[in-house]
Amino acid sequence: MTRKADFNAEEWATVVNGPVYAGMRIIAADRGGTVRETMAMGRVYQEARQRNGRSAFLDELVTSSPSIDPQQIHQAGGDIALLAVRAEG
Repeated sequence: MTRKADFNAEEWATVVNGPVYAGMRIIAADRGGTVRETMAMGRVYQEARQRNGRSAFLDELVTSSPSIDPQQIHQAGGDIALLAVRAEG
């Protein structure tokens, strides 16, 4: 079973931020759905937290806070899709 301990700090940050960046890409692609999609992302994390104990990896993932840097968003001109592409690269 994969655990947080199997990753170094940089790798773990990438794993933790991955779902957030994916959600940001969806939000950016769906005009007018920003609030709806943001709330849906929050619900997914909440549901995963409620399933505590079923998967050690998921438990560690949802208890780790993503670290999306607002300065990076500003440097991308507020374009979250562009920011997500940069993070993936």
